[in-house]
Amino acid sequence: MKKLKLKLLAITVATTTIATLPSLRVSAAWQESGRNWYYIGDSGERKTGWINDNGTWYYMQQSGEMKTGWVNDSGIWYYMQQSGAMKTGWVNDNGTWYYMQPSGAMKTGWINDNGTWYFAATSGAMQTGVVKVDGKIYCLDIATGAMQVGNTTINGKTYVFAQTGEVVGTELLPTKIFDSNGNEVSGNSTNNNPPVANEQNNLNSNSNGSSSGHNHNSDSSKVNKVSLINAITASKLKYEAAVEGTEVGQYKVGSKSTFKIAIDAAQAVVDNTGSTQKDIDSAVTELAAARTIFDNSINKDVEPSTSTNYLEDYREQYHYSVAKAWANDPNGMVYFNGEYHLFYQYYPDASVWGPMHWGHAVSKDLIHWQELPIALYPDEGGTIFSGSAVVDKDNTTGFFDGIEGGGLVAIYTQDYMDNGAERQKQSIAYSKDNGRTWIKYEGNPVIAAESDPLNNSAFRDPKVFYNEEAGKWFMVAAGGPLRFFSSDNLKDWHPEGMQDEIQTECPDVYKLEVGDTGTYKWVLSEGGRYYRVGDFKEVDGVWKFVTDNDEHLPMNFAKDSYAAQTYYGTGKNGTPDGRRIMINWMNNWDYCNNVAPITKTFNGSFDLQTELKLVNTDAGIRLIQQPIDEYKTLRKSPTTFDNVTISPDQPNIMSNLSGSQYEIVAEFTPDASTTEVGFKLRVGKSADQETIVKYNTQTEDVTLDRSKSGKSPSADKFLQAYSQKMGKTSDGKIQLHIFVDAASVEVYGNNGEVTGSAQIFPNRSSNGIEVYSVGGTSTAKIQYYPLSSIWNNEVAGKDSALVSLSEGDLGKKVGDEFTIYTATVPETAEQGVTWTFDSNILEIVNQDDEKTTFKTKGVGNTNLTATSKDQKTSKTINVSVYDSNPSSIIKDLTNFETTGDWYVKDNSYTGNSSGDGFAVAQETNISGKVSTLKADADVSDGNTAGLVLLSKSANPKEGSIIANINKNGEYRVFVFTGLDANGNPQVSDLNSGIVPKADDSIYKLKAEVSDGHIKYWINNELVCDTKQSYYETGIFGLNVYGGATSFKNVNLSNDAPSTETSISGSGLTFDNTPEDLHVSDDSYVVDGGKNNNGFAISDQNIDTSQGTYTLDVDSKMLGDWHNTRPANGDVAGVVLLAQGDNYFGDGGIIANVGKWGHYRLFGQVPDGTGVMKEVTFAEGDVPEAQYNRYYLKIELNGNHIIYWINSKKVCDITQNYYTTGKFGLNVWNGASEFRNITLTSDATAGSITDTTGAAVTVTTGAAITVATPVTGETPVSTIDETDQYTATIVWSENPAIFEPNKVYTATITITPKAGYTLMGVPKDFFTVEGTTSVTNDADSGVITVVFPETN
Repeated sequence: MKKLKLKLLAITVATTTIATLPSLRVSAAWQESGRNWYYIGDSGERKTGWINDNGTWYYMQQSGEMKTGWVNDSGIWYYMQQSGAMKTGWVNDNGTWYYMQPSGAMKTGWINDNGTWYFAATSGAMQTGVVKVDGKIYCLDIATGAMQVGNTTINGKTYVFAQTGEVVGTELLPTKIFDSNGNEVSGNSTNNNPPVANEQNNLNSNSNGSSSGHNHNSDSSKVNKVSLINAITASKLKYEAAVEGTEVGQYKVGSKSTFKIAIDAAQAVVDNTGSTQKDIDSAVTELAAARTIFDNSINKDVEPSTSTNYLEDYREQYHYSVAKAWANDPNGMVYFNGEYHLFYQYYPDASVWGPMHWGHAVSKDLIHWQELPIALYPDEGGTIFSGSAVVDKDNTTGFFDGIEGGGLVAIYTQDYMDNGAERQKQSIAYSKDNGRTWIKYEGNPVIAAESDPLNNSAFRDPKVFYNEEAGKWFMVAAGGPLRFFSSDNLKDWHPEGMQDEIQTECPDVYKLEVGDTGTYKWVLSEGGRYYRVGDFKEVDGVWKFVTDNDEHLPMNFAKDSYAAQTYYGTGKNGTPDGRRIMINWMNNWDYCNNVAPITKTFNGSFDLQTELKLVNTDAGIRLIQQPIDEYKTLRKSPTTFDNVTISPDQPNIMSNLSGSQYEIVAEFTPDASTTEVGFKLRVGKSADQETIVKYNTQTEDVTLDRSKSGKSPSADKFLQAYSQKMGKTSDGKIQLHIFVDAASVEVYGNNGEVTGSAQIFPNRSSNGIEVYSVGGTSTAKIQYYPLSSIWNNEVAGKDSALVSLSEGDLGKKVGDEFTIYTATVPETAEQGVTWTFDSNILEIVNQDDEKTTFKTKGVGNTNLTATSKDQKTSKTINVSVYDSNPSSIIKDLTNFETTGDWYVKDNSYTGNSSGDGFAVAQETNISGKVSTLKADADVSDGNTAGLVLLSKSANPKEGSIIANINKNGEYRVFVFTGLDANGNPQVSDLNSGIVPKADDSIYKLKAEVSDGHIKYWINNELVCDTKQSYYETGIFGLNVYGGATSFKNVNLSNDAPSTETSISGSGLTFDNTPEDLHVSDDSYVVDGGKNNNGFAISDQNIDTSQGTYTLDVDSKMLGDWHNTRPANGDVAGVVLLAQGDNYFGDGGIIANVGKWGHYRLFGQVPDGTGVMKEVTFAEGDVPEAQYNRYYLKIELNGNHIIYWINSKKVCDITQNYYTTGKFGLNVWNGASEFRNITLTSDATAGSITDTTGAAVTVTTGAAITVATPVTGETPVSTIDETDQYTATIVWSENPAIFEPNKVYTATITITPKAGYTLMGVPKDFFTVEGTTSVTNDADSGVITVVFPETN
């Protein structure tokens, strides 16, 4: 039959005219007029209502203007940022917090944000204080709104709140009463109106900024007193409930009268009819300050200067870490006006990586830091990636006229999407007030992506410095290849050296003296992982970094040290005393997001700051790192072991020491028999925990071993040992300088010759220390210094301050035993706890002062509360006990054997494990069949979910294939190849990459195995398709890692393999499937293997002398940038005018593109002597595409070839070799997927033929018209039939006539006639003028259209 394709249709709403159909992939565009933005549709009209531009939603008013601030759409509230982009997550509007769901809709009632519960009234306003919801009393933190659990002090009295939030046993007076939807049912409501009271008045506003207050209209004379009234109400309740006195929990005598004065002053502003909005806002601020002072007047049982903040488990005590949420790379380190500034990559809304901001902290002594508000927010130009900051002391920018000493300028990367491709550019901002507020330069970007001479999408992390020799500013940037630029004013930049031979990220360049020789060299830091020594100088007219040699030297041999930066300042080496000081992010991209389930509310710590020096050694010039001397100020009284003997047969001489924050300075002199010396740190014998720092005298390796250090954020990339060569001193000694903190160990060997930094997550009770010598005796000098906290939070004495548990909320099955390790802070308090729980659900098996082992008895839930021996502190977790048999919900898999906790919960099979957890069934694959395993995985409360394929036993680590996904959309297909001699699993990767992150954290997983062939889909997207030789038979199961993951719709099927050689409706067909091609659902996959070409030549012949041929192909290289992994693809292309099935022997032309965006148009052509030669017609780069997706388009006419990639024309050439031949597909170095292939031609009939002579013709469609709903008119139910399709319309509510003041939805169904198809229609492609929204699924003619409300 004819393989005809229905042209993609655009639907237009018409009244008296019919619009012409626009063509596929016509780009709509933004247009600025005056100070307003408009979105111009395909026909040149201004769009209204919702639009989706590159995955971001915007709202256009009836006038066409882009809306900012609040939007009320059909009774649902949304918030549009200043850029116009719809906001999700938390929004702070005029001091009130609102929560916008992933859909953008404002949430009311209970809100679960990353495991923390909040409550919002029907106005959307987040509530604080004591509230009653559906008859139960809850406490919402007065500052954050977070629902409180466990012991909470309110007005000096301690109340107990269950894990579900409600108060236990005691009646507590609420300030407000709600139902669960946020409706206030009684109490003193201040305002239950929606956030925008008069939205209709704002339709014609010319403002392009974000709105403030609750009345977002154009009448600026109105005064909004709601926030002040709310503040007064809350303050009065606090005042009335407060009790003055001298006891703990009471308020200091006289504090109430002072607070009352402030309340009365605020009330006077409310009562004054002449108060302006400025008066109201000032009164809110002043009352908040008075409330803080009043809160601080409570009598505490510890010194007033002591805070319980920063005492969480795994909170570093003398390393800087962010108070909450996420941080990574240090940025903009600068010294100015007596302050050290540390900026860093920051995401305030979660403890995992997200849209980047610049966080900010300052210090006067490099030790104690004050965290300040966010410095730089994302804007319409993109998110705020890494960069640097400088002091513009001479006002070269012109930003600081009249300011002596100038000010600060930040230079940063903005990351943004451009037609589906990630791009990066450089922008600047400046501060006139010591970095407290920042003004973004109106001329941004200062270097556009298009101005990068290398045209490489990895263009980021600018480090700027002033070079006195050249008398100008320089910028070094990378992210990929190294680049230098120069400028006289920080605004206009000129390209200098482009050094693509050096690939790095987060570069830093600085000049250091070599010892005291008077000789200076330059250092290039490559993200703090490696460095090179050389010179920065002008070569052939451009400035560049010239290396002394090929040495590429390590800066840190362990894993948790990255993105290093040094300070900039006007003094030598950027600091007032001339030291070059560096700091690193203490994490690693291999597992950083997985740290969040361990640390909970925060995830962002930094290494110790080190002073950098260059020294001459026997091996050459080397960089040494030594912790800055300021850390010595934290030392407490030391314990010294002088000239002690360490031998294998004597007791541990440090057995009387313990702790989790200390420094060790050690020097060993081993005898000839000694093979190893070192320390065991954070030792917990009963938990089998320890972290080892050791030196091997035979291999001369210093090693940091955290393989038994506690919790792990990665199955195979964390619990490891790391080593580097380190010689002994000239007199044969081994020097180790070690820093141990709550969640890290850092070692500096031989005065900083080697450095290693590693995170660890042991139990708080694992605090032992051992020193040892193996093989022989060592003499040692050891100094042990306990270190003070930098957070001013130290507690001492006998009274408990908090109880720490090794576990959080748990899910278990009946009959399980589990152990919880406990610790009471401070260590000097009596250790051990008493437990409270439901004895019908749990029982204690055994208990001591360090740990308790429980056994589950029955199905149900119980709060499990540990109370300190002095009854002053407690900690509560929730334990849920479930049935373990999933047979009621999983039918195709039976007799599961499990590791980790697996149970049935809410009709899901849930696995919970901090490491790998497996549930493996007995079913095996069937030879000659295609076995398909499917499951819907919900990783909301966990991290990683996987499918177990072809396992050799119930322990998949003995041999199996795992296809997994984590909550960020990162997937991996790998093989457990077996266990080594020590019982450790061995791993080999097949494929890895990333798919769009699921907003609901639910991923539909599907894997097929057949005779060694593996296919893997995530949310219906093919991500892996490969042949593997490890296993052909085995059993199936499920896998979890890093928390609780739930599986639904689990099923296994065995089906006959498909015999399809072509995809129905595809523009390219293959009568006999080529060796390198196979069909995967609606895709062709071509794979010729690693470092090889793969070809698939179609069965259609064309003749370009007869007309124009256009081939459209959606291509995707499978996998990510790891191009050595066997199932990861590298290059995808189309074959043009192939002269036969053997491209290299017969000839043809290829148009391809690599995953990084490098493209080529080249061919195999005759050289005139009977031999084929390769010729290149065009070559270049396009922006790297997100998810490796490239839309390829080729137009052939005669000897003319035009090539587009992602709608960008990249070449337009003529060639004199071929005008006839076949189309085909080509890949190199692994598998790529091709789908949505269309072939069109205006050539004469029969000019496209397959091997059977059948004609293939593609024709265009006709316009469709739909009448807009008008009150009183009769709805139409059909659309005029064409020769290609029929179409029907079904209206919501099936009205006989359209009624007034109603919103109608039309479902339009297009049905293609014989020979036509809708394959290739993208998701949400169709447009309908004058509507609120238009949606459709990919490859579907079912279109949902929402019209505005009728008059």
